[in-house]
Order: sequence, then structure tokens, then C-alpha cells
Amino acid sequence: PAVEIMDSGAALSSLGAGGGSEAVVRGELVQDKQGSRFIALRRLRWGTAILTERPLLLVEADPDCYIRAPDADPRLAELAEALGDGTRLAAYIAFKQLHERKQKELLSLWREGIEDSDPVARTIYAQNREGVDAFLQDRPEFAKLVYWTHVVLVASIFGRFGLVNPDGSRAVYSLCSHIRHSCTPNAAWFTLRKGFPKGKKMLHVINLDGIARREEITVSEVE
Repeated sequence: PAVEIMDSGAALSSLGAGGGSEAVVRGELVQDKQGSRFIALRRLRWGTAILTERPLLLVEADPDCYIRAPDADPRLAELAEALGDGTRLAAYIAFKQLHERKQKELLSLWREGIEDSDPVARTIYAQNREGVDAFLQDRPEFAKLVYWTHVVLVASIFGRFGLVNPDGSRAVYSLCSHIRHSCTPNAAWFTLRKGFPKGKKMLHVINLDGIARREEITVSEVE
């Protein structure tokens, strides 16, 4: 079948969709007064594959696999204990392991003006920024151990766009992270737990009547 890859009316590369050469995208991400919505490009029948997507960044459920890795700086474990929360630090470490191009792609989710247009994003960022500032006031010895601007941004991106997968891992996706939940979803996704790439999501139509062209695609809060 033909592969349709669109984003806000413009062509989106398969790499940008996070799915590589096998990417299938039959939806479009649009911005309006209701925020970001993922809508069908054409009428989709029951059972049709809508989207396959790899995560931009996946963080394993156990923060220690990053913080206490054999090649990790031992001071990271001290920092995690001082913070009292290893999850944000683990996300930052996983982010730093990405290729520079992928790092930029992830950071671009925190688009210019997002805090003005998205009150949830504004609240999340403010809490992360204030928390880091207060921590560094109390523990200045950690000020140069990590790049705190990126710690705040990555934590905020996960707070706003992160999804928790069935195995407990957390991931951010270019498109799936924008699909909204509904009590009466018309689509469902399955997350690969093993193999490569881990965390890959496959979205398909579950509404027996299908999904109309330009209709919003939604999923249940529970996978």
C-alpha cells in the first residue's frame, strides 16, 4: 500500500516520523485552539494500520542502569541521592547518549512559544526550573557536573510528552506523544517490548465504523 507521511500539511521524512524506512503514517498532526491533534488523512477502515513509530528517546524503568552503569561517572550516583529522584537524571543521561542530531530533534519538541500557548507545559517547566534553581542553591558543588539547562528541558519534555510503556520504560515520540486519550477511542496501539527498536508503537483502527477523513485519532489511556 502507498505510504502517506504528512505533518501539518507538509511532507515529513520517514526519519522525522521516527520509523525509518518501514514507517507508515496515515495521519497528520495539526495545531488549533484545542492544541495538538492527530487526524486521519483519509477514511480509514477497521483494522487499518495508521502509524508505526520508533521512540525519539526511550528510558528504561530502572534509573540505576544509567546512573550506576559500569562506565558512569561515580558522582552521578551522589547527585541522584542528593536529588532524591533518579528518574529525571536517568532521562538526561539517556539523552546525552543520543547522536547530536537526535538530541536536537528531541529538544525541538519544546518549540518556541510553547509556554505561552500551553499552560500545562508552562507549569511543568516552571516546576522543573524552580526545583533545579533551589537545589543548586543548596548544593552548589553539583553546578558543573551536568548541563542543567538540558536537564530542565528533557525533564519538561518527558513531563509533557512522555508515555509510560507496559514494561515501565518511558519514551517520547514525534507523533504518538501528541495523540490524545479518549473514553471512546477509535484507535489502539501495541508497544514492542523486545527486539529492536524497543518501544516501537504500532497504531491501528479499532472503531468498527472506521475513522472518517480529518477525524481526530484517539486512544485509550490504558494500553
